[in-house]
Amino acid sequence: MAGHALRRVMSSAAKASSAAAAPLIARTLSADGVAHLALASPPVNTLSRELLRQLRKHLDDAATDTTVRGVILSSKCRAFSAGLDITEFVRPTRDRFTEYLGDVSGLFRALYLHPKPVVAAIVGAAPAGGCWMALQCDYRVLLDAPGVVMGLNETQLGERCPRSGDTRPRTLRTPCSIPRVLAGIFAPQTFWVPMAVAVGQRAAERLLQLGSLVPPSEALRLGMVDETAPSVDAVEAAAVAALRKYLAVPSASAVSATKLAMRGATAKEALAVEAAESEALFARVASAEVQAGLTAYMASLRSRK
Repeated sequence: MAGHALRRVMSSAAKASSAAAAPLIARTLSADGVAHLALASPPVNTLSRELLRQLRKHLDDAATDTTVRGVILSSKCRAFSAGLDITEFVRPTRDRFTEYLGDVSGLFRALYLHPKPVVAAIVGAAPAGGCWMALQCDYRVLLDAPGVVMGLNETQLGERCPRSGDTRPRTLRTPCSIPRVLAGIFAPQTFWVPMAVAVGQRAAERLLQLGSLVPPSEALRLGMVDETAPSVDAVEAAAVAALRKYLAVPSASAVSATKLAMRGATAKEALAVEAAESEALFARVASAEVQAGLTAYMASLRSRK
């Protein structure tokens, strides 16, 4: 996730944890059967286990609720989502870490394989897990505004931190996003499959290897999004218009069957390696090197409050 977004996420982690039981999804249902699900976990919709579980439940409910014809996924915060909850990486037990990644995979199943059309109204930055969520939607509208970026930037995590002993003036150092020791984290298959489907295998390989975060114009050119809009209101209006095109198709069951037929095989393949990827990621995150860096970084964030 982007460095500035991550710093805000981590500095508010304690507050987010204490409010875990609070509603983190704002749901409304319009008269024409559109369920609006807005992420509402300030400041930047970190994908905590509680948010993941609440969003999955809303999606599961929408899938079986006969009054819901389609879903719009948006945000009430300044970011669409800054991605996974890095606090889950601090001193994890294997069971707890596996459980968290299971919640991530659970959202993938609920969103990528949702039987009804889902449109993303991306009203702010969508790095890492935020991009991942958006890419799973059937249609994506992105806010075209300064500072808005989108991409799966896992390979860049920590790479910009100066090594210890760097004696250059602070003004010459590139700001640190998260500890250098997190370098080596990569996007699992459930993350990169939606990207490859959206932009093609070759472009996806380049974007993921470089950990690129791209502006709205580039996201549109690549196919990461289907449309851009100049304001939050315009994004939401475009999302509604796009969803209505899906709802106008005479057979909703045919739309659903087509979607699931085209996505089912790739989803099954991605989920088949879930356990192996989870174990590899746990081994990396639980190492003494990574944990020492994370502990120091968390302490530095607390000192900035």
